[in-house]
Amino acid sequence: MMETIYCGKQAFDFKNGVPAGLSVQLVSENDGVSVYEFVLDAPEETGGISFILRYPMLGILSVYSPTMARDRSVHQWFGGSTAVSNFYFGAPVLAALKDGNRNLSTLALSDAVNDCSIRFYVNDFEEKETVEFYVTLLTGVIKKKRYRVQLRVDSRDIPMEYVMKDVSAWWGAFYPDRPALPEGAEDPLYSSWYNFHQHPTQDKLLEELQVAAQMGFKTVILDDGWQIAGHGTGDYRMCGDWEVSKDKFYDFRRFVEDVHSLGMKIMLWFSLPFVGLDHPYYEKFKDNMLYYREGALMCGILDPRYASVREHMIGILCRYVQEFGLDGFKLDFLDAIAMMPETPPANDDMDEPDLSQAIIRLLTDAQTRLQAIHPSLLIEYRQNYVGPAINRFGHMLRVGDCAFESQTNRIGIADLRLLSYNVAVHSDMLYWAKSETPENCARQLLNTLFAVPQISVLLTNSTEEQRRVIRYYLQYWMENRDVLLHGDFHPGAMDFLYPTLEATTVSHRVVAQYLPGCVKLDERSLHVFNATAEEGLLLDNTNGAARAGVIVNCFGEQTNFTVTANAIIRCPIPSGGHIELL
Repeated sequence: MMETIYCGKQAFDFKNGVPAGLSVQLVSENDGVSVYEFVLDAPEETGGISFILRYPMLGILSVYSPTMARDRSVHQWFGGSTAVSNFYFGAPVLAALKDGNRNLSTLALSDAVNDCSIRFYVNDFEEKETVEFYVTLLTGVIKKKRYRVQLRVDSRDIPMEYVMKDVSAWWGAFYPDRPALPEGAEDPLYSSWYNFHQHPTQDKLLEELQVAAQMGFKTVILDDGWQIAGHGTGDYRMCGDWEVSKDKFYDFRRFVEDVHSLGMKIMLWFSLPFVGLDHPYYEKFKDNMLYYREGALMCGILDPRYASVREHMIGILCRYVQEFGLDGFKLDFLDAIAMMPETPPANDDMDEPDLSQAIIRLLTDAQTRLQAIHPSLLIEYRQNYVGPAINRFGHMLRVGDCAFESQTNRIGIADLRLLSYNVAVHSDMLYWAKSETPENCARQLLNTLFAVPQISVLLTNSTEEQRRVIRYYLQYWMENRDVLLHGDFHPGAMDFLYPTLEATTVSHRVVAQYLPGCVKLDERSLHVFNATAEEGLLLDNTNGAARAGVIVNCFGEQTNFTVTANAIIRCPIPSGGHIELL
């Protein structure tokens, strides 16, 4: 039975009636931004609290949330684009956009810990010509008698990057402990994953790193496989004690010292929740599992609601920093720590019966103890654990795995940059074949232009042309890192998945075109990159004087070029190259 609560100018429709003990009040209302507080003081535990906000079905719309990948379409009432969020997955925000990247309305919740969802769809079934947000609080197994959450509704007609910057600042009031970036968080990074997968070896990787250091890489992540004897089968059946496999790294301490001697930092991959079904530790922890998975994983997922499990995980990390002098960790599969239908209910042996609170306790205690050992330790997370509550524990936020898929890399980078967190957004590791053209290598790199680049190709097996492209790109990126990472970030045409990205300061612009288009010149210095497959881009100088510059190809080779005054011209920027106008 539909019930409606009116608060300020907003109507909240509850399809199943207003839950007992729920009230809504207007906290603030200013210039198109309204904040409402929902307070539950119920006679019994309550969950699944759902309500609807309605808007006119006008304009050409799309949607944004940082875990939506390529699907930005507006679905019908029986589906819907949904932002699912809890502490270890997603972020509690969903935006409806119009005209490319302008805001229609953006909804954000203050609760980035408990399970919730925000769905957006066109309500064609009722023929009311409306689009609707369907918000559900406490969607998971946790129910509460007392609960308080704020909802921020932003209906300003402004570009989405400004809306999301304000959302992030608003979240900061609820999750204020955001650490400063340690030295190295924004340095180019070499990864052992796509080039070695589960079979890295000490000598071969060190050979690669000698080349990587010369090319400009400052950090290496030793990824999955260092803990598994032999070639590796892609699963985790033998993980558990997290000891270095001697047949791959015969002297791990010496390996770390050798990496440091190259002037590089070293980070180590861990998936601490995993205990393999064939590992002796499985018997030890079998009664402390959230669930187990056969197939691709072949492991159990440890349950951090137990103090002994948290101590097991934290103790391993502390030992590796103390014993080997590591500079950081890539903490993977945090989103595997989740409630499943088969997950055992809380019991008296758990000191943190709420799973989200248990993960927070795990990361808080780990952060405290690790920083006491190494104050500038680096921590990398990846999509899809991107919410404001979890990312106060990390420094580097990487796009989810998308080997060889440069467009997905670019989309993920833009989605994460829009969150405006005080973290270093990293690309997923780049990967290409030895036979790839240098221009296409450059285009992959350009899809990571506005993030910290990670690469995972065998440099010793690459052509000299490919190495020249990487070397020049890293040189350019380091020289322009400040504007690329810290300038004002402007994503173009979000509904078409960012065919243009731009970073600006008061005096400088860097623009990358991923589809053919026209770049309008202004008085600032300008770098325009051609990340398309074709030679040439249009430059609009209809209101400007002639401009001298240089066209630079993917190897860094330069040709002088002058942009004609008061004209739109086709500038012969080669694929993978750019023009620099002073």
